[in-house]
Amino acid sequence: MPPAGVALALLLLAAAPAPQLEAIDVAWDAAVAARDEAAFLSRVAPDSVFAGGALQVGRDAIQKGWARFLTPGGPTLRWKPTGSGIAPSGDLGWTVGEGSFAWKEKGVAPSPVRYVTVWARDDQGRFLAVLDASLEPPAGGPAVRKAVRTVTSRDGILEASLGTWSRGDGRETGAYLLIRERTAEGWRTVIESEIPSPPAK
Repeated sequence: MPPAGVALALLLLAAAPAPQLEAIDVAWDAAVAARDEAAFLSRVAPDSVFAGGALQVGRDAIQKGWARFLTPGGPTLRWKPTGSGIAPSGDLGWTVGEGSFAWKEKGVAPSPVRYVTVWARDDQGRFLAVLDASLEPPAGGPAVRKAVRTVTSRDGILEASLGTWSRGDGRETGAYLLIRERTAEGWRTVIESEIPSPPAK
């Protein structure tokens, strides 16, 4: 347990809502709606990791994975943030929200989606997406997890990781995104998502 002074500081320095990040997230959605690839990629960090089907590691892989959403006639993905948080140091935060997926040209009706995105400041002070996944609460028992990327705020209060998980000797697999906040009592889970892999064909 941290000393009393540190414990008090941790209580006072809890992550706060982040309207700035929500505004960035709204603009990011508008870029995808306009199928503006340059604007979309301008908010993706070079070493980002996204969970979309398979893991997309790095901006080039994310560009390929998101190409269909940025191409005329492709599917439509729209979203809006409903919550956010940012570390007291102001360099790492997150947004969560709701949206919909549809593909008019293929007769796919809109279906709801939920998501979580982790944002970090780059060397120029701009917030870029570093982790991104759909938001799906864990449905099973304990899983073996392997982080692909972990980011921590400068003050050590906020930590986020994205990676893979397996359960039942590998019979169930998928990706996860975990956001934790350090408190006086230790680490507290803020957001936890566990996305199952698509069924084997």
